[in-house]
Amino acid sequence: MKSLVFVIPSLGRAERVGECAVKTLRDLNVDPALIHIFVADEEERTRYQKAVPDVEVVVGKLGIGNQRKFINAYFPKGTRIVSMDDDVLLVKKEENRVVPLGGNLMDCVNQAYSLCEERGVRFWGVTDSVNGMFMKDEAVFGLRSCAGAFYGEYAQELDCQSERDHCEDLEKQLKHYLKYGGIIRFNNVGPKQKRYGGGGVIQQLGGMQERLAVYEKAALDLCATYPELIKTKKDYDPKKGITRFKNITHERFPSVF
Repeated sequence: MKSLVFVIPSLGRAERVGECAVKTLRDLNVDPALIHIFVADEEERTRYQKAVPDVEVVVGKLGIGNQRKFINAYFPKGTRIVSMDDDVLLVKKEENRVVPLGGNLMDCVNQAYSLCEERGVRFWGVTDSVNGMFMKDEAVFGLRSCAGAFYGEYAQELDCQSERDHCEDLEKQLKHYLKYGGIIRFNNVGPKQKRYGGGGVIQQLGGMQERLAVYEKAALDLCATYPELIKTKKDYDPKKGITRFKNITHERFPSVF
């Protein structure tokens, strides 16, 4: 079995990470020894280690873009890295609604990595929609926008990491597509979270309006950098996302979640 870790980048949410992401992973039968929380400094590390004493807390970098690059370089080459935001509850489509994901997450993610390796790609993700009316019981291999709050990649894929401080999750997906010819998205599972909650990037930037302004600028620049693969939505609302990937489908197959 190849090495597998679950990573949670976090800032200013020591109590919430235990109540949300870490609890979610525990409930899905993930061994706490596999979970690593990445924080910005020693003061944060002390605070988080007190809140979640059975999970390793690592001092990385300030800023989500810098932190994601640090995480990818931190583990040995080929390590399977499942990245999860600190306030996430994973949900799954059930008929036309969503319910909390159950079962053994380890089995699901290992199958997801196997599908990547069968197709020669290095990234899988889940839908950024958690509306049961629009989610589908399938996976798509090609190019689809994946949620930045829960995805899988491999360590030491340094040329697929983004240099951006914001929209780095989207650029990572585009770089993977351009390098390997595809990514995989599972359309029946997604991350439910409180968008723009306290702590995190909002804390770093000083408020929600500042966060939205920075995000909008970064998203528009991303669209200008990859005009053939991503564009802005018409009449967009930064709170709901402003970009849309070009949909490219190579293959559809049953989801492993």
